[in-house]
Amino acid sequence: MALDQTIINRLSQNDSSLTRLDLFDQDIKAFNTVYIAGALEGNTSLTTLNLSLNGIGSIGVIALGPALAKNSSLTTLNLSLNGIGSIGVIVFAVALAKNTSLITLNLSANEIGDAGTKCIAVALGRNTSLKTLDLSTNEIGYDGVKDIAVALRKNTSLTTLNLSANGIGSVGIKYIAIALGRNTSLTTLNLSANEIGDAGAKYIAAALEINTSVATLDLRNNRITNVGAQKLLDALEINTTLTTLMLSGNNIDGELIRKIQDKLAVNRQLFTKNLNAAFLEERNTPQTLQALVNSLGDKAPENTASIDMKINEGHAKITFGSTPDNEAGRGTTVLMRFTLSKDKAPNNSNTRSAASNNESACRIS
Repeated sequence: MALDQTIINRLSQNDSSLTRLDLFDQDIKAFNTVYIAGALEGNTSLTTLNLSLNGIGSIGVIALGPALAKNSSLTTLNLSLNGIGSIGVIVFAVALAKNTSLITLNLSANEIGDAGTKCIAVALGRNTSLKTLDLSTNEIGYDGVKDIAVALRKNTSLTTLNLSANGIGSVGIKYIAIALGRNTSLTTLNLSANEIGDAGAKYIAAALEINTSVATLDLRNNRITNVGAQKLLDALEINTTLTTLMLSGNNIDGELIRKIQDKLAVNRQLFTKNLNAAFLEERNTPQTLQALVNSLGDKAPENTASIDMKINEGHAKITFGSTPDNEAGRGTTVLMRFTLSKDKAPNNSNTRSAASNNESACRIS
């Protein structure tokens, strides 16, 4: 299928009205991707690009690399289901390490493997803008997950990571658990369908006793039984930040699930209480409130469907709109009102070794 030349022209001419481009399943292939890449290099208007399911392959993503390194406007890029492979990702990772605008990147279902994951991990160690990364269904094994774990210890910007359906297993998950004990930025982690079993659940539970940032954790379809679930429940006696834990598709008794739900409910109430206290302690200028609302995307109460903020004549109203979830706990709607201040706002060892080895292997400079 020939790509519409009009699209290329608009990208090349930096059409300010073209900010989102959805080219899902357009059979673009590598040939047409070259033209898109050329147009992206000088473009400063496009913020969202969906190239999912286009048979781009390694050649196509290699062409996109230099454009991504130079482009400073693109914030969301979907390259899922493109058969990129490890070779394509290795080159692409060099660009990712240099990019400063990308916030969301979807590389799911691309047969990246351990070799490609190694270089993505190195890029994560250097990239400071990426907040959401989807690496699900990429045949990431023991070695690849070790590299991701190293990156998580170093990276401070990533808030959402999807590693589902990679067959990581209990051995691989141990490294992720160790990283969680040190990482303070990750708030949403999807580890579903990775066959971690009770042993893996035990490692995750130990990490939750230390971690203070993860609010949403997906452990569905992981062969966890009551043994592993009990470890998770015990961890919730200590952890006060986890508000959503997905456990369906495991062999866990309903009573144990209910106890876990109750603990999560307590954490959600604590979150709301702490949020309220933060407002009482801060000078509630419109700027202060807006900054807090902007940061709630990853830490808002469970199943938040919407966050709405309105400021009228010295008063602010923040609404969390939620939907019920039978598995992870009761849906809630929290409505908070605050009086704004009249004052103006102010104007203003091992890990190192592993990281070094990774960078050498990927030649990212």
